[in-house]
Amino acid sequence: ECQERYHGITSSFTGDGTLALFNAPKDHPEHERDACFSALDLLESLRACNELRRKEGKFEFRARIGINTADVLLGNLGTRERFAYTAIGDGVNLASRLEGLGKYYGTEILVGSETKEAVPEIEWRLVDRISVVGRRQATLIFEPLGRNGEVDEQTQRGRDQYEEALEHYFEGELDNALA
Repeated sequence: ECQERYHGITSSFTGDGTLALFNAPKDHPEHERDACFSALDLLESLRACNELRRKEGKFEFRARIGINTADVLLGNLGTRERFAYTAIGDGVNLASRLEGLGKYYGTEILVGSETKEAVPEIEWRLVDRISVVGRRQATLIFEPLGRNGEVDEQTQRGRDQYEEALEHYFEGELDNALA
């Protein structure tokens, strides 16, 4: 439902995951924004669902989302007998890795820097600089905290302190980072 509202399509299901595309099959100039807003709305719906499940004594559902902006190979891929409309390439792989890294960082959504730069309507937190197999340079990854004007001051202060410590860490100033 969130994807449709924001012009996304579900391309494929793999295990308990899905691949959603936000700039296909038609060009959509605000695809980065819509992907991020869709993810934020999805998690808001999941929180409401989990509140009811908690009251009923049922287990809660969790979700992790990786979002990346990149040029990819897109179309009907496969053979004449069996094919699927999907996307493949380095950018898709990075989105998948971001989703998986969410478990390590304790985040629900992680995005690459190109996506973050395209969506100024969101308050962001720089999470880390990572090295990804197959890439020569480090990749900055970010967590969307919420839409501008909807993120409380305590969360913003926590973000600012985290980013200050991370900058010290990047510079090799470990004592300052710990402080």
